[in-house]
Amino acid sequence: MASSAQPPLSFSKNLAAGAIAGASELLVMYPLDVIKTRFQLMSGRGKSPSIVDALRALRSEGFANMYRGLLAPLGVEPLKRAIKFSANAKYAAIIIGDKAPTVWTSLACGALAGVTECLAIAPAEVVKVRMQAKERAALYKNTGDAIMKIVKTEGVGALAQGLEAALWRQATWNGSFFAMSFAMKKHVLWTPDSRGSELGRNFVSGLVGGTVGVALNNPLDVVTSRMRNVLPGEPTPYRNAWQSVALIAREEGAGALYRGFMPKVLRLGPGGGILMMAYEVIANLLR
Repeated sequence: MASSAQPPLSFSKNLAAGAIAGASELLVMYPLDVIKTRFQLMSGRGKSPSIVDALRALRSEGFANMYRGLLAPLGVEPLKRAIKFSANAKYAAIIIGDKAPTVWTSLACGALAGVTECLAIAPAEVVKVRMQAKERAALYKNTGDAIMKIVKTEGVGALAQGLEAALWRQATWNGSFFAMSFAMKKHVLWTPDSRGSELGRNFVSGLVGGTVGVALNNPLDVVTSRMRNVLPGEPTPYRNAWQSVALIAREEGAGALYRGFMPKVLRLGPGGGILMMAYEVIANLLR
């Protein structure tokens, strides 16, 4: 029978396992992230196109546009996922210590890990949103050009645009991801009796955790995307996370807060499963 009690990884090995898992998930699921961002940047009460239509449109733009803006997150996604898992382990050592973890302590550790990773990757996410936005396509030739132009014309502070909303977003997703993954493994899913069974359990727990995380944080993701796509001199009604959530719900309807939900859940649901499974595979290789 596969043992569920594994020796803890060192901080450096947690970083490595998270980094490799994050890069794997990003490369597989990135086109859905492009579609998600474009949906979220649509305003008004109009109906969003279907996933199938959006994928067809994106494919017609060519392979390069399917992965437009990839370099910025690919440069930091390994760091982001590395921080996600290593910071979660560090906070668990502080908050939980030698006691048995619970859903609530897993939620707290995950939320704190989300805040930590958000601070590290905020500049790259600003660049990614700008490059994914269809109406900004003519402004930036590539990732390096986007970074230079944003810093030169808007100042270094522009790379922290939408940070407050992003902190709420990441805390919500990470807290949900780790809490639900723990709950599924502890209370719902089977006890693994083989390596394949253990991989399946890790995938399902990550799938559920990722899906619940998306359901809870999508409104904050819509707000973050819109805040990060505002250029200097452009009027914006968005002042902070919760004011913006209320404003969008009031003026565009509650459904607008779930723009981009389907491509996002199709990415981060299975993506959460891929992430958890890849992390555990790499972690076991490093033990």
